[in-house]
Amino acid sequence: MDRGDVSTSEKFRKVAEAYLIENDFGRTIEAYRGSVNFEGKEFNADFLRIGRVALMFITTNGDKAAFWNKATNSWEKSSSALKRSTEEGLKIALKQSPPSLIKIPVTVYEKNN
Repeated sequence: MDRGDVSTSEKFRKVAEAYLIENDFGRTIEAYRGSVNFEGKEFNADFLRIGRVALMFITTNGDKAAFWNKATNSWEKSSSALKRSTEEGLKIALKQSPPSLIKIPVTVYEKNN
């Protein structure tokens, strides 16, 4: 932004473009496969990301499921109902199922003053 060789309109365009990308990211659902360290062990897992609201996974063998708790910065074991919602969300993200409402964990931040 401090560069003098870039016009003001170009700077504004870049800021607006970054805002649109961030706005779109917040409204997306994504599924991907990766590895995760959970309960002291490494697992292959299918991850479900819903905007910036929720990140969840189910191990590829289906034994374990968890969600990322933003307040504690750690994975927390999912209940059986949340595990089913994660499975349904993965199907929706992979376009194997039509969009529908699913339950997702929402963690609360405490603001430190």
